[in-house]
Parts: sequence; C-alpha cells; structure tokens
Amino acid sequence: MPAAPIDKLNDLICSLENDEHLSPDMNDLLLLLREKQETLPPDADQDTVDEAVRACLRSHQAALFRRLEEQLTEEEAPAEDGLEDGLEDGPGYDLEDDFEFDGEIPDWLAQEDPDELLPDDEELRELLRLHSEAGDLIAASLAEDLEAYLQAKGIYYVRTPEEEKPVRYELPFKLKSCLARFLLTVVKTSIIFEVRLPISVDPLYRMVLTSRINDINDELPFGSFRCTKEGIVVLHYMHVTDGSFCEDTIDFLMGGLSEFIEENFEELRRMAAGRLHRFHRETLSGQLAELLNDLETF
Repeated sequence: MPAAPIDKLNDLICSLENDEHLSPDMNDLLLLLREKQETLPPDADQDTVDEAVRACLRSHQAALFRRLEEQLTEEEAPAEDGLEDGLEDGPGYDLEDDFEFDGEIPDWLAQEDPDELLPDDEELRELLRLHSEAGDLIAASLAEDLEAYLQAKGIYYVRTPEEEKPVRYELPFKLKSCLARFLLTVVKTSIIFEVRLPISVDPLYRMVLTSRINDINDELPFGSFRCTKEGIVVLHYMHVTDGSFCEDTIDFLMGGLSEFIEENFEELRRMAAGRLHRFHRETLSGQLAELLNDLETF
C-alpha cells in the first residue's frame, strides 16, 4: 500500500531532525515544516501537502533574502553632512586618472567557479548556498507541476534528460499560420518561454527585420520578438512565479504568445525574405538615402 501524502512530509521532517550537520538556516526550515505539519489533517491529499511544503519553502527563501540583504548593507553608510555641497562644489572627476582598462580580463574575474568571486565570509557563502538550494527545490517542484499540466492537456513534449539542469520541455505546436517550437525552461522560480518560428532570415534584410521587430515589440503587452545571430526569429517571455504553479496563468501565457505569433508571422516572414510592401520600401529608401548622404559628409 503506498504511503499517505502526510507520511512523506513526516519522513522529510524526520530526515532533517536526524541530520547531525544541519545548519541553523536549515533548522529554520525544519521549524516551518513542523508548524505546517501540525495544521494538516492526517488524511490530507497530495496537492494539499505539496502546497504546504511549497509555502514553507517560499517563507524560508524570503527570510534568506532578508538576511542576505542585511549582510550586504551592514557597511556603515557615508556621512550625509556636507555631502551635497561636496558634490556640487567639487571638481569634475576624470575617470582616466585612476581607472584604466587595457582589454584584458583579470584572472580573478575570468574564473568559472562563482565561489571564487564571493567575499571571504563563510556566513555569507552559506546564505548564498542555501538560497541556491531553495531555488533548486522550487524549480524541481515547478517542473513537476508543469509536466503534470502538459500531460493533463494531452500535449506532446520532449523533456531534457533527468540529470540535465535546467529542465526544459520542447513542444511542437501547430498554429494556423505555422508549426512553431515552444521551449519551456524552468530556472529557479521562473518559467522561460521561447517560441522558435520557421522563418529563414536573409542576412541582407536582417537590419530591416530587426527594425520592424522593435516596432512590433512596443505594441506587445508582454513578451518580445528578436532575431538571433544565427538568423532565428524567436518570441521570448520570462514568467517569474512566487514559487507556486498556476494552470490559469500558463493557459493565458500560451494563448497570448500564440496569438502574437498569428498576428505577426506573415509580416515577419515577408520582411525576413525582403518582400516589403510599397510603404516600407519607400520609407527604407528614404532612410538609406539620408544615411548615405550623411556618411559622405565625413
């Protein structure tokens, strides 16, 4: 007989209680889980238990953020007396006097290990590590909920291997105008939407397409089109969550992004191939004439 959902929570609490090397910050999480455990009925279902654990993780992460912020702002603030007068009356500072850049990246900045860039403060390092772990736990929970959502909708998808991070789902979507590839990537508390469109960009018209994309993006309520250096047109949006998964929000975002593609796909495809309407041709010709004339004056 499978274990009841509440038993899984009890096992998690027991594992933390039996950890001899439990840090003070993880002990705070343990206290939150104990408090939440007391409020749950023995027959609580899986969704209720999952939401309870996520609530504890969110509270714990918020507390870590506050502590980290306090750590980073502990340095004594500069005295305010005479500060404005000093800025107004002092001489202008020439950056070139003391700051030089010869184009070389120093070894300490080029290191790949982020720990090497952190201050030599063990407590601060521990806070950053715990924050990262909390983000990984939330990402794992979001990925599970997102996969369950796709399965419930009957949407075909391909997921990255279990050992690969971050988790990414690739969905081929047949829209009215085209077959698009939706890529959904879970990073910490965010779900990143990237929709790749079947548009072949002529390098000669890349600048024209990019200019039009900027105009289109100004009208979008969320998300933005862009043309990658490989000549791929994508629609991008990053959905930042509070750590919880909302099906209605994903429905809204998927529908909205699909609508933006339907509204703009044909125009983007034409411009990517240089098939411009008369208005765009005349506008572009005028702009190029002004640019060439300006360049000739140098």
